[in-house]
Amino acid sequence: MNATLQNTVTTVQQLSFQEQWQLVQIILEQLQKQAKQNPFWQSKTIAQIQQSQGKKNFKPLATYQADFLPETENTDDWLNYFSEQHHQDTTNL
Repeated sequence: MNATLQNTVTTVQQLSFQEQWQLVQIILEQLQKQAKQNPFWQSKTIAQIQQSQGKKNFKPLATYQADFLPETENTDDWLNYFSEQHHQDTTNL
């Protein structure tokens, strides 16, 4: 901690609780004003982010469709099978 900050802390410690509380509120207000001016905190739309990155947000969902699950089985059957396998594996330990 530098000398200026140490002197400030020493001075603040001599204030009453109410004065310290007021000082904290003033500092927080100043920080909020500064944060609002900082471009990091300014909201961007998805379109602006997409334009700045030059990429699409996502691929069509069909791109991610699994091709290893037979059409005769639904997802619930598949999950039940793996749940049963997991249960058998944990009981055989």
